Amino acid sequence: MKHFLIILLAITSLPLAAQQTTGNAEKMIREICDAASGIHSMQCRFRQTKSLSMLATQMVSTGRMYYKNGMLRWEYLSPYKYVFIINGNRVLLESPSGSSVIDTKTNKMFGSIANIMMSSLTGNIINKEEFDTIMLESEEGWIAELTPVKKEMLQFFTKARLYINPVEKKIEKVELTEKGGDTTLIEMTEIEKNISIDDSVFEIVH
Repeated sequence: MKHFLIILLAITSLPLAAQQTTGNAEKMIREICDAASGIHSMQCRFRQTKSLSMLATQMVSTGRMYYKNGMLRWEYLSPYKYVFIINGNRVLLESPSGSSVIDTKTNKMFGSIANIMMSSLTGNIINKEEFDTIMLESEEGWIAELTPVKKEMLQFFTKARLYINPVEKKIEKVELTEKGGDTTLIEMTEIEKNISIDDSVFEIVH
């Protein structure tokens, strides 16, 4: 569970004074979701920076992400190896010390978290059952600020921010803020959309 939450918190930050709510929120959300609906597959590299509110140090890790038609593979490559896969109703957690498979049908918490991860990655941010959404604008682009609705999720994170390129409608950074003030920032690079990805990348053999 601990490693799963680390991955969740990996799944963007500008001074608050430079941001403002926008009257074009509905139009922005519609454009983002329209663009997301056209994403059938995606892969990218990511850099994750975890900042602890009580310490001056940061923890940095890197890896690759693969997405295809509702399947997800989130793979850490440095400084440690760890793999997280969503395929249908099954979730695989795999590390050098072992692996486990969780059924999201019987574990509703994992199901909700998996849905939020998918929404964050693809830009499908209209999900009123899971979170409230506020659209912000800054000099550098659009920001979708998501606040979890359910109490179960609020204990893990209080706010998620998706930093979106307003021209390409592409999510470039994701930032989550935890209840205690710690933050995790993911910066995605080398993003490739609607490319061929073999199903074996998302295979769960257990």
